[in-house]
Amino acid sequence: MTIAQQRGCEKENQNSGSSSTSSGVASQKIHCIFFRRIAFFLLLFVVEAQQYDSIPGCPALSTIANVDSYNGSFCFCNVRDRDFTDISCFYSSTVEQFKRALFAASAAKKTVKQVTLSRVRFDDGMLPGKIFDSLYAPIEIISIDKCVESITLNIQDDSFHGLAEHLQELYITECNLEQFPRTAIQNLTKLKTLSLAYNKLTRLVLDMGRADGITNITEGIFGGLSKLEKLLLPGCSLTIIHKNTFQGLIKLTELDLRINLLNEVECGSFVWTPNLQRLSLAGNYLNESLACWWDGLEYLKELDLGWNEFSVLENNAFFKLGPSLSSLNLRHNKRLIHIDENAFNGLRNLNRLNMSETSITELNNTLRHLPSLKELDLSNGKLQYIEENDLEAQNEKLEELILRNNMLTVLSRSALEGMRNLRVLDLSNNQWLLVEEIELKYKEAILLDRDFTLLHSNETICNRPYSLRGQAVMNVIKDAFKMYNSSNDFHSTTSTILTVDNDVKLENISADLLNKFLAKNGLIGDEIATSEHHANTSVSIHSLYHINMETELVNEQIDTNSIPITVAVLILTIVSTAVIAAVIKHLRKQKSEANRRTSFEMRDKV
Repeated sequence: MTIAQQRGCEKENQNSGSSSTSSGVASQKIHCIFFRRIAFFLLLFVVEAQQYDSIPGCPALSTIANVDSYNGSFCFCNVRDRDFTDISCFYSSTVEQFKRALFAASAAKKTVKQVTLSRVRFDDGMLPGKIFDSLYAPIEIISIDKCVESITLNIQDDSFHGLAEHLQELYITECNLEQFPRTAIQNLTKLKTLSLAYNKLTRLVLDMGRADGITNITEGIFGGLSKLEKLLLPGCSLTIIHKNTFQGLIKLTELDLRINLLNEVECGSFVWTPNLQRLSLAGNYLNESLACWWDGLEYLKELDLGWNEFSVLENNAFFKLGPSLSSLNLRHNKRLIHIDENAFNGLRNLNRLNMSETSITELNNTLRHLPSLKELDLSNGKLQYIEENDLEAQNEKLEELILRNNMLTVLSRSALEGMRNLRVLDLSNNQWLLVEEIELKYKEAILLDRDFTLLHSNETICNRPYSLRGQAVMNVIKDAFKMYNSSNDFHSTTSTILTVDNDVKLENISADLLNKFLAKNGLIGDEIATSEHHANTSVSIHSLYHINMETELVNEQIDTNSIPITVAVLILTIVSTAVIAAVIKHLRKQKSEANRRTSFEMRDKV
C-alpha cells in the first residue's frame, strides 16, 4: 500500500459519516480494507519466519552478518520449517560443538534430518560412538568430508548407533580412510547410498553369502570391481562357474564358494583372478578335478575341495599349482576310493594335506611327491595298510600324523623311524596288534624321560592278543606285555602270564623314535578353531612313568605290585580252610554213623 493510498483511506474514513457518497468512494473503501489485511499477514509471516529460523544455542548461518569476524561456534542449524532442521559444522569445528548443536535442536524439539561435518576436527582421529544418537535425530543424510590436519579417520563400531532404521545416505570423503567401516554400517538396513570416495582404502570385501536363489552369475557382472580383494558367495545356489564369471577381478585374493550346488567348473574359470591366494569350493557336488581348472593361478596358497563327490584323483590333477600351493583340503569326500600314483605330482611345497573321512584303503606311495609335508590327516577313514615306503618322502619334514579311527592293525617301525621331526601322532580307535615295534617305541619314549602327551590315549586300545583285548595300550605298556604270536593266540578265559623281553637294551634304542607315539599338540582343525583331535582325553607319559628306567627295566619283574598277590593268597587260604573244615566234618560224620551201625549189630547178636 502506498502512502497516497494510505492517506486516501484515512481521508475516506474521516468523511465516512457524510451523506453524499458515490460508487467510487465505496470501491476505495474495499481496496483499503484489502491492503490492510495483506499488510497484517505479511507482518505475521515475517515474525513467524524469524521464530522458525532461530534455535537458542544454535544460530542459523543466514543470521551471521560477517562470518570472518564471527567468534562463536561454526555449527549452525538451518531450519527447514516448523518441525525440521539441518545441522552443519564447518571450519575446524569440534565434536563437542556438534553435540551442543544437536542438543540445542533437541531442546527446541526440532527433528534433525541431515548433518554435514566439513573440515571438522576429530579428537585422536576418531568418530566417536553414538555421536548421532538422539531422540530428535532420525538422521537420513550424513556427509563427512575434508577431515582437517590430514588425519586418518577411524570409525568406531557404534558410531551410527540409533540410525539403523533411518540413515539412507552416507558420504565419507577425503578423510584418509584406510579400513572399510564394515561393522559400523552393517546394521544400516535403510542405507541406499554409500560414498567413500577419495580415501586410502586398499582392500574391499564383497559378501554375498546366503543369497539363496542365485543360480547363475552373469558374465562380466564384476567388471567394474577391479580393486575388489575378497569375494564371499557361500550358501547360494550356484550350479556352474563359467569361464568369464569372474572377469575383471584382477586384484582378488580370496574367493569363497562354499555350500553351493556346483557340479561343473569350466576350464580357465580362474584366469581372470591371477592374484588369488585362497579358494574354497567345499560343500558342492564336484565329481572330478581337472588340471585345466587351475590355469592362471600362480599364487594360490590354500585350496579347499572338502565335502564333494570326488571318487578318483587323476595323475597331475594339481600340477599347475605346484610352485605356490601350501594347503590342500580333501576332507569328507566319502566316495574317494582311488588316488592315482602321480595325482600329487608337482606339489613340492605343500605342507598341509587333509584326507580325512575318505574311502581309500591304502596310500599306494602317492605321497612321494610331497617332501615338504608337515601335517597329514588321514583320520576317520578306511585305511588298512601303510607300507614301509609310503611315508618315506616325509622323513625330513613331517611333524603331525593323524591316523585316528581307521582299520589299521599293524604299523611297522620302519615306516616311522626316519621321521626326526614327528611330534604329534594319533593312533586311537584302530584294531592294533601288540607287536614288537609298538612295544619298543613306547619304551624308548619312556627311557628318554621326556614330557610328552599321547593323543586320545584312552581310545588307543589293543585288539590282539585276546588276553589283552580292550585294554588301553598305555596300561598294557605300564604293566608289560609279551610278543604277539598268532599261532598261540586263542580266545581263553584262563589267565596269561605276561613277560618282558629283557634283551632290550638302552644303547640299542634310537633317539630318532622319541616323538613317534607321543605328542604335545594335535592337528589344527579345518572347519573349527579347536581341533577335533584334541577333543578327547590325553595322558602325559611323564605322569605315568616318572621313574628311573635304567634300573626299572632290570627290576620290573621283581617290583611287581604285592597287593593283588596278598589278596589272592588270603582268598586262597580262606577257601582252602573252608574246604578242609568241610572235609573233616564230613569224615567225622561218616565215622560216627559207622560206630553207630557197629553198636546196633553187636546188640542184635547178643
